[in-house]
Amino acid sequence: MKKMYWVLIAISLIIVVISGAVLRNKKSIDIGVISTLSGKYSDQGTDILNGVVMAAEDFNKKQKFYQPKINLIIRDDKHDEETAKKAAHELIDKKVAAIIGPLTSKMALVINKIGTERKMLTISPTASSTELSGIDDYFIRLISSEGNIAAFAAKISKEHFNMKKVLIIYSGENNTLASSFKNVYLENFLTDDSDANNVYIKTMNDPVESYFPGIKDKIDGVLLIESPMDAAETVKNIRQLDIDIPILSSDWGFHKDFIVYGGKYIEGTYFINDYDENFSGEAFQRFKKKYQENFNKNINAASLYGYEGLNILSAALKRDKNMSSEELKKEILSPGSNKFFLKPGKFDRYGDREKEISIFQIKNKKFKKIDL
Repeated sequence: MKKMYWVLIAISLIIVVISGAVLRNKKSIDIGVISTLSGKYSDQGTDILNGVVMAAEDFNKKQKFYQPKINLIIRDDKHDEETAKKAAHELIDKKVAAIIGPLTSKMALVINKIGTERKMLTISPTASSTELSGIDDYFIRLISSEGNIAAFAAKISKEHFNMKKVLIIYSGENNTLASSFKNVYLENFLTDDSDANNVYIKTMNDPVESYFPGIKDKIDGVLLIESPMDAAETVKNIRQLDIDIPILSSDWGFHKDFIVYGGKYIEGTYFINDYDENFSGEAFQRFKKKYQENFNKNINAASLYGYEGLNILSAALKRDKNMSSEELKKEILSPGSNKFFLKPGKFDRYGDREKEISIFQIKNKKFKKIDL
């Protein structure tokens, strides 16, 4: 009887230990998400969130009952610096494992400064400014650096379009991105100081009709560094002047909104981008189909990179959800993370994404990759 008593005690202790372990393991993994969910850029910001939510759902479905699941804590930065600062501090105070976001480079600079000061890893799907490149900090991104895309755009301008004189129209609303793209483009487009006379620079606030007729015979092409809606409006204004000239856009304008708002005028416009919605990879196609079913809309770069970002982060946290930001970054930058890219690529040692960049053209209201 006494022996049975001690056996029961031992079994009870084992149950308590196991129950405690299960409860500890079931504690959720809190991940912060900061994106632009209201205002002018909310479509793209929501696309990021959709991709993140899909990845979180996929992860949670695969977890066993005793394994921790992901809990997303979501904040809208409203594309406002003070709101973004507040959101970052709130999420860090809540001890999230990491932050996914934000959408734009302007917001990323604000959030990354806080993340670096407070040692919080930030993974941005779409912030591409060169001001965030080549720095050993707490920032990782899924999109190619704007510097790589701008350098490629300059090469294409000269070698494919034979441009010698170009008009650059850029937006000041995301000046961090626009300025870095413009500067890198010019570094690669101009061969010496005298070539500067062959470049005309305007902002989107300068009415096209007020200056374009006077320079149309002096330029070989146009480069746009604007949001999708602004780029569509600019192309429309140029084409309404009955001017047939090559128009090349940065990747910022590469979004369905460009086609929706541009109408018939945007046919033939060229884009430089590292994203191809017609990529034939099996995993990519599965994601594309599922995204369409879940949200009744097509995927784009923002939704894809949001999905990839959460997948890479959750895989690292599954191995050890208590890793520090330094350990987490090291784990994510290891070659093992490459398998979570739906389109081939890799991170460099700073956390910048490296992958193929291509040229696209609007044909029949669709982005079509073209061979050079």
